[in-house]
Amino acid sequence: MAPSISSSILRSLTLGAGVLALPLLAGAQSFSSGSDGSDGAFNPQSDMTFDVTQAEYNFTTIDIPQGVTVTFNPDLTNNSPVVWLASGDVTIAGTINADGEQGHDCDAAFFTRSVGGPGGWSGGTGAQAPIGDPDVSLQATAGHGPGGGREAQSDFDGGNGAGHLNPGNRGQGSQPNDRIAKAYGNSFGVPLQGGSGGGGGGFQTNTIVKGSGGGAGGGALLIASSGDIAVSGSISADGGESGGRTTTADCYFGGGGSGGFIRLVANDITVSGSLSARGGSGVRQDSTSRSGGDGSLGRIRLDAFTFDLSGSSVPNASTGPPVLLDLPSAAPRLTIATIGGNAVPSDPSGTTSNPDVTIMSSDPVAVVVNAANIPIGTTVDLLVFAANGPSAIVTTSGLTGSVASSTATANVTFQPGTTQIVATAQFTPSKSLTAPNGEAVASVRISSTADGQQEVAYTTVSGEVISVSQ
Repeated sequence: MAPSISSSILRSLTLGAGVLALPLLAGAQSFSSGSDGSDGAFNPQSDMTFDVTQAEYNFTTIDIPQGVTVTFNPDLTNNSPVVWLASGDVTIAGTINADGEQGHDCDAAFFTRSVGGPGGWSGGTGAQAPIGDPDVSLQATAGHGPGGGREAQSDFDGGNGAGHLNPGNRGQGSQPNDRIAKAYGNSFGVPLQGGSGGGGGGFQTNTIVKGSGGGAGGGALLIASSGDIAVSGSISADGGESGGRTTTADCYFGGGGSGGFIRLVANDITVSGSLSARGGSGVRQDSTSRSGGDGSLGRIRLDAFTFDLSGSSVPNASTGPPVLLDLPSAAPRLTIATIGGNAVPSDPSGTTSNPDVTIMSSDPVAVVVNAANIPIGTTVDLLVFAANGPSAIVTTSGLTGSVASSTATANVTFQPGTTQIVATAQFTPSKSLTAPNGEAVASVRISSTADGQQEVAYTTVSGEVISVSQ
């Protein structure tokens, strides 16, 4: 009888928009946002909620006066970030608030997910009632997003905080290390992603142990100007706090949402006000109950030729020269689709303790990868790490099909026990690309990491290798 072979697949390698770097304007010190001005001037005179209904907005100028606050009604269908392009100057004397919502309270009438800022993800819900009541009993749920905090998993636990710049923080209780939310993204904001949601608190057995909801992730906001950007007011994309309680009953708090992403691009950037992408707190009230973990900080990126930064930035902003935003509508993609005819889950665990695929054969089995927007003929290396035998690199056939949809196959022999697979591909860009440092890209290599993220390595024409994780 053939041995039972469990194959644990690291997170399917999905090549997001980060593989397409943004072209730096060369020559004279002048940057263009690419705005055609078709949306006119944006100059609200009173507090308003901005409906995010399109991928980008092309303004002439942006002027938010002192005393005016702009909040957002996110696009919940597409989870789109906010992209404001301006052909003229941008002045923020008022407030732009792209924060994630606070989680629901333990004694809320309805337990619903908190809503992320535009481009951010929702928080998890808390546990609600004893298992013995089938009509209302619900366990806590995890936060959404690439760094979503895990829900409480045993009696009296708090939910975990969401990750982004750093891993999320553990809620009080017995949460193991492998449930800590991971860090994700990169300092360039490519692709532009908001914060993730915190996990819900509380766990139901046979007693009523209510939990509060996790905070939602902060939004993702890009403002690019062909002129200058001046911020004397504030821009925030903070993660939401966990829910609390309004009664004296015990409450096991959810985790905080992680901060989002703020990116400003212009010829000159002046910040005398404040920029904030803080993580939400998992501690709502002082009590003997279990607190949730805090959400991670988000990211702030400022790109300009000159800076005057006398204001505050939490976290500290990374800086660089201005680049022209030109995100593609069709991003490259690569996934491990099937192993031995068994479909790989769309969100595999990537752990040896919880295999995603089990096969019952000592003979070679077909591993099929699917790709999109990667040059036809590109081969994919499968790095096979066996717990009880030698590791190997198996190369697939060249991708066949069309650029929009292609596939490749390799036959892999799995050793008894658990095995992890990492997919990696290297190719020459089919069109001119520029690395985040402004140099032309000679080749791109993309591979998954041990925690399921992907590392994108740009090799420039000078031989410099620039790696970003996302």
